[in-house]
Amino acid sequence: MCRQTPRLAQSGTRDPCRVRSGAEKGLTAAAPWRGSFSLRVLLEYGHLDLELSTGEDVELVLAVFNYAEGSGTLDAQLQVTLPPEVELVSGEASIQLSVPEGGATRHALRLRPKALGSFLLEASASSGAFSDALRKPLLVKPEGVPQRETKSVVIDLTSSASAEAVLALSLPAEAVEGSARLQVSAVGDLLGPTISGLERLLQIPTGCGEQNMITLAPNVYVAKYLLATAKLTPDLRQRVVNNMVVGYGRQLTYRHDDGSFSAFGKSDESGSTWLTAFVLRVFAEVHGTGLVAVDTSILAQAASFLIGLQQADGSFRSVGTVIHQEMMGGTSGSPTLALSAFVTSALSRASVEVPNLSAPGLANALTSAAAYLSSASGPSDYTVLLRAQALGLAGQWTSDKIASEVLAISSTADGKRFWTSASEGRSAAKDVEMTGYGILALTSAGRLTEAFQAVRWLLERRSDTGGFVSTQDTVVALNALGSYATAAGQNVDLSVQVGNGGSFQETLQINTANMDVLQSFTPAVATGANEIAVSASGSGVALVSASLRYNMPDTVAIPCYDVEVEWYSTAVQACSQPRSSCTPAAGAMSIISVGLFTGYAASVSSLQSLKDDKVVKRWDLGDGTVDLYLQELSTTGKTCVQFNVTQEFQVWNVQPALSAVYEYYAPEARGERLASFAAKELTEDVASLPGIRPAKEGGEGDQTQASAASTRLQLGLCVLSSAMLHAALVHW
Repeated sequence: MCRQTPRLAQSGTRDPCRVRSGAEKGLTAAAPWRGSFSLRVLLEYGHLDLELSTGEDVELVLAVFNYAEGSGTLDAQLQVTLPPEVELVSGEASIQLSVPEGGATRHALRLRPKALGSFLLEASASSGAFSDALRKPLLVKPEGVPQRETKSVVIDLTSSASAEAVLALSLPAEAVEGSARLQVSAVGDLLGPTISGLERLLQIPTGCGEQNMITLAPNVYVAKYLLATAKLTPDLRQRVVNNMVVGYGRQLTYRHDDGSFSAFGKSDESGSTWLTAFVLRVFAEVHGTGLVAVDTSILAQAASFLIGLQQADGSFRSVGTVIHQEMMGGTSGSPTLALSAFVTSALSRASVEVPNLSAPGLANALTSAAAYLSSASGPSDYTVLLRAQALGLAGQWTSDKIASEVLAISSTADGKRFWTSASEGRSAAKDVEMTGYGILALTSAGRLTEAFQAVRWLLERRSDTGGFVSTQDTVVALNALGSYATAAGQNVDLSVQVGNGGSFQETLQINTANMDVLQSFTPAVATGANEIAVSASGSGVALVSASLRYNMPDTVAIPCYDVEVEWYSTAVQACSQPRSSCTPAAGAMSIISVGLFTGYAASVSSLQSLKDDKVVKRWDLGDGTVDLYLQELSTTGKTCVQFNVTQEFQVWNVQPALSAVYEYYAPEARGERLASFAAKELTEDVASLPGIRPAKEGGEGDQTQASAASTRLQLGLCVLSSAMLHAALVHW
């Protein structure tokens, strides 16, 4: 029990109150401490990340503890050292404190960052032979709504000696001052950006059983490519192996007792045909690399589960939830045909990667499935591509047949080839996925010229982090790029000049020795047009990209969803409703991402209650957000969620927080809302909100001290026992 004593002294003006220690709350050191244990300087709630938006002030509360037995009251000198970019608004940076024996004295300062970036705050306390010190990083980010724009060009000098291109980007005049950052990069390896960004391929949550595969599948395809091209260095080997081990182990948590997998594991009623096939294929390919030990009995059980779903005509029955709706054949396609093609491809790949796979009836199942696919036809282009890949892997179609079917439904423009879903409801993620399947089919058919046309289209849509739009399209696209790069081989000797005709000019040399190194630089960016001129000479292929990031004061996109966010003293409610301008996809898994005000944290127990009550399928804590996974949103009315929050530390001039709602596999179908910090909303009564469990006094993680006059939690200090202090330090 943490208790106040009369011996607690303080130099600030706030009344002391109890603090909580344990998994969520408490006093902790902000960095490894040095000095004696007799005198300690700690940062209140030091285990929390200290992140602010420009314009915000923060209260830094330090406590000096006296554990020196028999010392009496110590006169301790507390010194706070701030970088030039952080202004001291109130409080004293250097002060002498009287610290009673067995007690603590606290001191508060108000800080105001004056620049963007990461800065180090330092504090030290000393009294005679006793001393202690800590360091705490402070991250200052721009306010507003993050935006990004990436333009890429493939330099192809396989049949010519020189090439020129222009990458045109634009920075709006309304962009938040100081938020813009321009990065220009070039690489000779088609998978170079992906290899560089393996741990951060996507900018969306990856928390469910399908999305977790983004931590596994790309590493498999990168490993296969590096092994085939003898480029797997010890450092790269360690990275991809570590990522595969983590992804493999995490994926097993979504496994059912019958060997199947589903998006949310055993909280789902049954395994999913589609996800089980996806996992089987990727696990088999992990096994095929020889880099990670995979339990083949897990593969055998998954294969047996799928074989058990085969019907008399050779097709496969769908069970469980298919959160990737395109697998159901698009808006007008045949779900049985698309899904059967996907399952057949997975079983075929598993039989190749694990020749002695112990799954009774596997050979007969593949024969029957191939017969079904050969006699069926798909009304959607997406289904045609899946069917072509499946029959190619099963050895039922010749290379010419595959190429003929796939090329017949492709589109071309500016020398690039792609497959589009325009006639079936346009989706950027779906177009990327379809083009990835097209490249895989053409590469397997030996049609590398046409495949490269599609590779050019695909590369120009890759993000600056190395991924694409969502998980499934990223997995398929990276598999396609790896397969093509392995088949085509890469020899490059290029000199690339990049500049804007004024403030910067760079020359990059790309050759066989450094082709897999992502060379980049960050030139200055101007308001308005920013044209990056690219010229190259030599031989080979390279990718040049320019990525512009900036923040806007408000949301700019035309929304598909209206988003409402209401804050109360101890809770937040977020609602979404589709607009008439968009048609939400029925059954599409969606994310409600609720932005938290600086200094606030969501109650873990409250979020877990949402999951336990099946309001949401899963929740994750993001970077200043709470990401809630819903099986689907209402296509007509409102969808609302509520959870409890607590204020962890004091912030002044709190900036608006961005909340968003979007469909996971079509993130362009979204809505955004910047919620402003309004005291009248924060002090309203929350008891009547549906679904809210009011914070219980004394409850772990939910305890608050709120009033109608103020939403600020009175965070105080107490004397901690040695055991509790040790526990807090261990937690940190």
